[in-house]
Amino acid sequence: MVAAFISTVTPTICGGTVVRWYFSGDPHAGEPHVEPALSASRHGVRIGTFLHLVPVDLLDKANAAHFVLKSNPDADMSGWATHQHERTFGGSLVPIVREEATDV
Repeated sequence: MVAAFISTVTPTICGGTVVRWYFSGDPHAGEPHVEPALSASRHGVRIGTFLHLVPVDLLDKANAAHFVLKSNPDADMSGWATHQHERTFGGSLVPIVREEATDV
């Protein structure tokens, strides 16, 4: 069984943008004391779980995010996020609802 993941994109004060992936079934995902399963920043890719639980394509995506953030730490990676914190400085993670583009 392959685990499902949710992702967040957040700016940090000194480190630039960070993309984080959490297990989708984790009720504590996004809380300050919970380490993400995977994160990517300008500093590299960090794995916070057993490596065999991270799908290869997700690891590839994290490496791609690191590559972008290494050259531009404040890059707009918001399109990579599936969830966001309900408040500016934390709170529960809520799904991001994106409007579909329509042809006019």
